[in-house]
Amino acid sequence: MATQAQVIPKFGEQKKAFSIDELKQLIVAVKSMSDLNQAKRYLCSYFIPCADHHGVFWWDPDSKSLKHVIDKNIGKLICPITKAFYTQPEQGPSQKTEFKIYKWFIVENTDVCNATCDPYKQ
Repeated sequence: MATQAQVIPKFGEQKKAFSIDELKQLIVAVKSMSDLNQAKRYLCSYFIPCADHHGVFWWDPDSKSLKHVIDKNIGKLICPITKAFYTQPEQGPSQKTEFKIYKWFIVENTDVCNATCDPYKQ
């Protein structure tokens, strides 16, 4: 399992295949919302949303190539992993906050790219 000290490569620099299990472990291991950066960086080292081709580019280190995944198929690669966090205010019941990696990546993540080549051609 990855540790906090692990350096996550940038997009397109990973040497081993994406693992949904590794992403799950990174999310399950955190204790607070502020500790999620490692999981977010791991996901973003493989996937980046496209601004002009409606979908996501996926870095495949085995073939050393980018693959284009259309919007409706992204959920098949980036499974909805949810982690609940509870905070205790001074008064009242504890408050639950949920983090959903898929929602973060698709809605909140601001990193996008513009293709400078046609992803449908070799």
